[in-house]
Amino acid sequence: MHSQERFRGGDRRAFSLTELLVTIGLVALLLGLLLPALASVRSSGRVSGCVANLRQLAQAHASYMTEHDGYFVDAGLPHDSSGGGAADEIAWVNQLRPWLGGRDYDGETDEELAARGVEALPVLRSPLDTSPHWPPHLGGDGGPVAGDRYRRTSYALNDFLSRRYSPHVALEGAFGATDRLGRVPAPNDTVQFVVLAFEGEYAASDHVHVADLYSPVDPALLPRLAGRQIQLDAAGGPPAEYESRSNYAFLDGSVRTEAFVDVFMPPADLDGDGAITTADFVNRFDPRTAGRFTSVAAVRRGE
Repeated sequence: MHSQERFRGGDRRAFSLTELLVTIGLVALLLGLLLPALASVRSSGRVSGCVANLRQLAQAHASYMTEHDGYFVDAGLPHDSSGGGAADEIAWVNQLRPWLGGRDYDGETDEELAARGVEALPVLRSPLDTSPHWPPHLGGDGGPVAGDRYRRTSYALNDFLSRRYSPHVALEGAFGATDRLGRVPAPNDTVQFVVLAFEGEYAASDHVHVADLYSPVDPALLPRLAGRQIQLDAAGGPPAEYESRSNYAFLDGSVRTEAFVDVFMPPADLDGDGAITTADFVNRFDPRTAGRFTSVAAVRRGE
């Protein structure tokens, strides 16, 4: 019996070269199918991580408003090489620190400034962020923006909500400020934070100037202008197009991954006067137009 079993076992046929090559080909095919799926999962995870950061920022800002009579945080980090208008002490990246797990700085001594400059707050950096402008002490490549400025955050405040930079304040004075929740008609449709452009002059700032997009321009080119400030494709899609996708935090605390066209409608002659003016710009950045964004979009789609 044992000799017969040994005989049958020794009669097994080895893989031929052809069979081996077929097996290797099948394994390679399976890997080819799996790797893109794994890459997609990793990308989705980074998008979700960015959403979580923005949600934490929104929660921190809600706590800030509770202690400041409903007023919003403000911007203070410059976006140009001159540093004009800089006010580091009021920048939201510093004002929100106590609610983001950081130290509460109560003054601006040299020691406090130095300590704040090296304090890392993970929530301020998006897992999607590939900017080369982070300083070495925060794990970056150490490439400065416009001289000696480094990236401090992946996120930027919408300038329409700023007391310092709001275009309404510039035109109407302090009473034009939309700087508290009670002055926003549609918080659920008003963008507060965006993903800041990874490169360019805005990369080291803490706010964007959406109002700059209101200058007369070919509507098809508008996303390219916006892409200089906002990383429109941070969550996928083509770079700097209306279909580009990024994460946006809204004033009601919600965070949504949206195409640019879903937060900034291509300008069109809405009032029929034969020209595109500022009145024809409808978007979710300007609190005065955000509330009618959905209805105007539906009309333009013919719904």
